[in-house]
Amino acid sequence: MISVVLRSLVDAGRRRFGRDGVLVLAWAGSAAQLVDGVTVSSVLRTTVGDPSKETILWRILGNPAARDELRAVRKIAIDEAPTIQGRWMDRLEFMLRKVSPSPALEVLPFGGRRVLAAGDPLQLPAFGVRGDSVEVCAYQTRSWYDTFVSHFFVAVQLSTLHRQNPDDLLYPILMRLRVGAPTDDDINLLNSTWGHLRAKNCDVETVNDRRLVELMGVPVTFTCVDTINVEQPDRQASVYAKLRMLARGVLQVKPGAGVVLTRSVVGVAEFAEFVVKDALEKMLGKRFQVPLLLAWAMTITRAQGMTWPAVAIDFGCTTWSPEGMVYSGCSRSVSFSTLRVLGLTRDHVRAIPHGLQYYQGLE
Repeated sequence: MISVVLRSLVDAGRRRFGRDGVLVLAWAGSAAQLVDGVTVSSVLRTTVGDPSKETILWRILGNPAARDELRAVRKIAIDEAPTIQGRWMDRLEFMLRKVSPSPALEVLPFGGRRVLAAGDPLQLPAFGVRGDSVEVCAYQTRSWYDTFVSHFFVAVQLSTLHRQNPDDLLYPILMRLRVGAPTDDDINLLNSTWGHLRAKNCDVETVNDRRLVELMGVPVTFTCVDTINVEQPDRQASVYAKLRMLARGVLQVKPGAGVVLTRSVVGVAEFAEFVVKDALEKMLGKRFQVPLLLAWAMTITRAQGMTWPAVAIDFGCTTWSPEGMVYSGCSRSVSFSTLRVLGLTRDHVRAIPHGLQYYQGLE
């Protein structure tokens, strides 16, 4: 529902300010595509490194086309904002404040632009954020406070659902899962439904590889080309591990295989460059591979923001459960009749504490 409302507000902004006057953002590429937007990393001209906000600003100011493009922005819409790590929210606000339409507006958050941030703080949090972690979500940062709390802040809680019908059996169950308070009947009822979302990539790959073997047809294999710019064996192993998280070393597909793009492309998906950098933006390694993954099964994180006509989730493949995972996964389904769940326990159901605190503070 949030994405539906956001698209409507974006359309209204574009009618007033023009398409170039509205910047639509999301952290993940799949979420950005759903709202006809771009990723935060693409706006900041970053890849996998962890550059400082000053480095990002220097890069933008050194690119006249990128600088002028951002100065033309009058309205910013951020979808799935709670999935953005706090440090990246701070960098985004700093850069847009420094590249403002007028120098006089640099004293205001986001350079005085209108900013709309949408999302549910009780779904899966930003990567690396846990209840006791040093890393924080966007809504826990000073830039968020300055933008949305200290000045002209308006919080709107949506009451009309888009994905589920309030009369459906799934709706009240989701509302209890959302705050980490399911009943025993909820757990038993969901487990009675048992298909394929998974919590971890290794579980996803097991399902997808098995389905590929079962599929008739001649396989096509794409083998990556890697370049590693470090010599120490332990550092090489670290770079290889990070590259494996970005793209598979060997990808095999067949005609009719279910796949998902991992990068936004125009036309046919060609080889893409996946890069690992250090904090100083030094290139540690890169991998050339097609930006595709098999997708009969996918992780709950990759499915966030999507709506599926039928969803099957096996929680029994892991005892590990990040906060918000069960609610995020089950809420991809449109109704109880199209949801299949296996292996769910009460221990899997956890609400992120600071997300719950933030949400309750809005009520």
